[in-house]
Amino acid sequence: MCWRVCVSSTRRGGMSEKKSKLQPNAEGKKRSDGGPSELPCVVMIPGTLCDERIFHRQKHALRGIANVKIVGYRDLGRNVDWAAALLAQLPQRFCLVGFSLGGLWALELLRRAPERIERLAMVASNALGAGVTIQRKTSRLWRLWRVLGPGAVAQRVKPEYFHHEMQRRRHARMVHDMALSTDSKVAHAEFNWAASRPDGHADLARFTGPLLIVSGAKDRLCTPAMQRSMVMTQPNAQWVELPRVGHFVPLEASPRLSDALRQWISLQTKSFNDDDSRRTAPAIHSL
Repeated sequence: MCWRVCVSSTRRGGMSEKKSKLQPNAEGKKRSDGGPSELPCVVMIPGTLCDERIFHRQKHALRGIANVKIVGYRDLGRNVDWAAALLAQLPQRFCLVGFSLGGLWALELLRRAPERIERLAMVASNALGAGVTIQRKTSRLWRLWRVLGPGAVAQRVKPEYFHHEMQRRRHARMVHDMALSTDSKVAHAEFNWAASRPDGHADLARFTGPLLIVSGAKDRLCTPAMQRSMVMTQPNAQWVELPRVGHFVPLEASPRLSDALRQWISLQTKSFNDDDSRRTAPAIHSL
C-alpha cells in the first residue's frame, strides 16, 4: 500500500513546490564520543547519453551530508565487464542513485552485490526487463545515431524528455552537448544494455534498505504504471511523484529531487532491517 505523509507547499524561484516532512536521524552528525561521523558514500549513475552534468545540482545540494561520486560512462564502450569494474572501484558500503538508464545499472549492481548497497534511489527509471518494444526502439535510435549522428538522436528524443516546452528549450543545449560528448562506442553499449537488461523486480523485492522512487507524473518513457509496479514489488518504498514533470527529473525538478534525496539519506536504516517495520513502513506519494 502506498501511504501519503504530510505535504507542505513552499515557493522557490517563484514556482510552487511540495515537500514531504520526515524526521531526520543522527546520520552525518557527530558520534557519541564527539568525533565526526563518516559521511555516507552516494554513487550517482547518469542516464542514456548523459554525463556528470546531469547531477550537478544534486551533488551541490548534498554537500556536507554525503560524499557524492558521479559515475561516468567513458569506459563502458570497452570490452570489459563495466559493472564488475565499477564495483571494484567503490567502497565496501555505498548508496546508489540511478537516473533512467542509470537506474537499470543500479539494479544490476544490486543483483551482483546486494550486501554492499545501503540504500537505493530510482529516479525516472523502471525495473522492467527488455522486451521486444524496447529492443526495437533502441535499435532505431542506434541506426539514427550511425546515419545522422548524436545530435539527431538528441533532437528525436527531446520531446519525450520534458513535459513543458519552456523546460525543453531551457535545457536543450545541455541535452545536446551531453549527447555530442558521448563516444559512439559508449552510446552503442548504452543502447545494448537498455535492450538486453534483465527484469529487476525480484532484486527490489529482496532489498531491505531504504528505497526511494522519484518520478514525473507526465513521464512518457518511465510511466507512472512502471513506478507502481516497483512499489507493488517493494511496498515499503518511498514514492515521490512530481506533478507536471516529465522524464528529465534532475533538470526539470532539480530542487524537489534534491529535497527527496536529502530526506532519503536521513532515514534510519535500522527500521528497514526490522521485519515488523518493513511490513508497516509508509511510502511517500507526493501529489
